[in-house]
Amino acid sequence: MMPHYTNFVIVGAGGIGAHLGPILAKYLAYSRPGSRLWIIDGDTVEDKNLARVYSSDAIGDDKADVLADICEQTVPAGSLDVRTISEYITPRTFDRNHRSWYIDGTVVFACVDNHKTRVYLEQLVSNLQTGLIISGGNDEFSGQAQMYCRKDGEDITPRISHFAPEILSEQDPNNIFPDEEDCSAEYEDRPQLILTNFAAASCMLNLFYSEVELTDESPSKDATNESIFDLRQGGRVRTFNRVSYASTTN
Repeated sequence: MMPHYTNFVIVGAGGIGAHLGPILAKYLAYSRPGSRLWIIDGDTVEDKNLARVYSSDAIGDDKADVLADICEQTVPAGSLDVRTISEYITPRTFDRNHRSWYIDGTVVFACVDNHKTRVYLEQLVSNLQTGLIISGGNDEFSGQAQMYCRKDGEDITPRISHFAPEILSEQDPNNIFPDEEDCSAEYEDRPQLILTNFAAASCMLNLFYSEVELTDESPSKDATNESIFDLRQGGRVRTFNRVSYASTTN
């Protein structure tokens, strides 16, 4: 049987995470009351965030704390245990700040804007006996959600890096952890729309619901593990069963 997940983690409280968080919180509060929801982000709210998320009252506050407050306001008191870590997750900060959420039976929603963190989160999940990661990203008009599931020490679906090996590339000099030196110049806002942020969050939640919540078993080899969308094509969503990189070229 599929694990009864009770530990959920949102990594990244920016454009995607800010849309995903309140919906996930409300869903968990009513479908899995008593669950724990972690929100992790080392950034603070700035003027540039106001066009897509948050309000001017939040400028200067930690994004993780701001999103946690919003999530708690959407659910009945005591229905969900919301916790925050206001520091980026990297190999340098993990042992010091992130051991508390890292347990078997964890679902990670990776709402980050760099491949380095995506790959690191996948590595963390791959070392759990049972865990799940759903990663999302987007540009101005299009985006995707991808899933990797592990159960009882075995990979149930392919790892994201297996069917999307481009995330392993070291060729892009901008692909660095968000706490590395000089990263502020590298992480200027990429062109995005509030609609594509919302669409990416929706695709991520749909993967979780359709492939995990609606089945009593772990996702099968035929499960959907990637969804892509493009607002220029009427918002059409296409789903795939990515078995390997070869399958993405067919």
